[in-house]
Amino acid sequence: MTDDKTQPLLSQAGNPFPPHLTPVFVDMTPARGVPPERMWPRPLTEKSALADHSGCVTMSEYLYETLDPRWPSFKLRLQPQGNETDAQYAAYRRDIEHHTVVHAIYLCLMHQICTVIGNHETCAVRACRRRGRCSGRRDEDKIAISFAIFPPCIPIDIDIIETYRVAAQEALKWICETRSEDEEQVAETTARKETAMAE
Repeated sequence: MTDDKTQPLLSQAGNPFPPHLTPVFVDMTPARGVPPERMWPRPLTEKSALADHSGCVTMSEYLYETLDPRWPSFKLRLQPQGNETDAQYAAYRRDIEHHTVVHAIYLCLMHQICTVIGNHETCAVRACRRRGRCSGRRDEDKIAISFAIFPPCIPIDIDIIETYRVAAQEALKWICETRSEDEEQVAETTARKETAMAE
């Protein structure tokens, strides 16, 4: 988090940074001899997020991952089974399911972050304003899942999405540390009770 008064106002692409988050500027200095369209990182646009899913088998049923009903979910995009054995294809599908669920968790985190900083209050998505929380989603049938984790209120701007991504990592770190502390406290309490009962 940062003080709004010292926060830079605009990203390199000219979009305003989200309030209360520490701005991240991504170095996009091109490597010598590399054309801009082949460099990474590079400036992004909404068009950059588009993806062609026509060669994939698309389905909503997960075989190996359990989805929490409170989380948003994504459709699975699988390559058709080719010469792989059933076991090899099952391992591939398990990996894709896990990868997809991780992105769903990130979308859930992005919704929480956007709600905390108040994006929903002026959001173009009416449902977000009506519910009093961020719940908007990009069309997962048209864009890559790596961009679908960002609600529509987050522009496809490399500095802005990196700012949100870092905020999500910090949130996950805090959750893990808090949970670890809670588990330690539970273990200590349990040990004290067992000691007291033994006496």
